[in-house]
Amino acid sequence: MRLWTLHPKHLDARGLVALWREALLAQAVLLGRTRGYTRHPQLTRFLASPNPVAAIGSYLDAVHDESMARGYEFDHARIVPHEPAERINETRGQLEYEWDHLRAKLTLRSPQWFNEHCARTQPVAHPLFRMRSGGVRAWERAVAVAAIAFLVTACGGANSVTAPPTTPTPPFLVRATAGDGSASVSFTEPLLSGASAITGYTASCVAMGVVKTGTAPSSPVTVAGLTNGITYVCSVTATNTQGMSVASEGVTVTPVAKLP
Repeated sequence: MRLWTLHPKHLDARGLVALWREALLAQAVLLGRTRGYTRHPQLTRFLASPNPVAAIGSYLDAVHDESMARGYEFDHARIVPHEPAERINETRGQLEYEWDHLRAKLTLRSPQWFNEHCARTQPVAHPLFRMRSGGVRAWERAVAVAAIAFLVTACGGANSVTAPPTTPTPPFLVRATAGDGSASVSFTEPLLSGASAITGYTASCVAMGVVKTGTAPSSPVTVAGLTNGITYVCSVTATNTQGMSVASEGVTVTPVAKLP
C-alpha cells in the first residue's frame, strides 16, 4: 500500500488506478471493515488526524477528481459520506523522496509519461497535505521494513528461508552543486543499510563517456577533475560489507570556472 503525498496528477494510468484501489482499502481499514493492514505505516498520518475517515474520504475525493479529468470511470459512490477534513501537515523531504521514487519507477514503467509529465516538472502535493519543512518521515522507513517482512513471510517465513546478506538501498534526494572543475554531490542516506553498517559513499559524474568519481564517509561527496562548461550526470552509491548499492537517480551539474 502506498498513499502518495504527491498530487495524483503526477501518476500514470497504472499508478492512478492502483492508488484508487489502495485508498479504498485504507478507507475500509479506517472504517473497521477489514482486519488486515490495521497497523500499516502508510495509515499513520491518517490515524493521527482529528477525523481519520474524513481524511481518507477527502484524499479519495482528489483521486476521483483526477480520474474524471482524464475521462476514467471511478465510482464516487464508493467513497463514504464524510465531513470536510482538516489538512494534514507533511514534510517537503517526504514529498521529494516520493518524487524521486516515482520518477525512478516511471522511467522504467512509463517512459513516455515520464518525459511528458515528470521530466521537467516540480512536484505538487496532494491537496489534503500542507507542506512544512522537514526530512523523510519515520514511517517511510517502516514501509520498507514491512515490505521486506512481507516477502520473507510470502517465501515461507524466516525459519524456512535464509535471507541472503544484502547491500544497502540507494541514497536519495541527490543534489549536485557546481564548483570550479568539480561538483559537490549531496544526498540523504539510504532508508535501509542492508546486512551491515554503511562504510562509505561513491559519487560518479559522467559526460561523453568519461567517468570521474569521489568517495566520502557521508554526504556530501566531492568529485574533482571535471571540465568546466561540460554538463555531467552525477549519481551516488552506498557500500557496506556485502557490496555496493544500485546507483541513485542521476542529477545534472555543469562546473564553472571561478571569476578572476
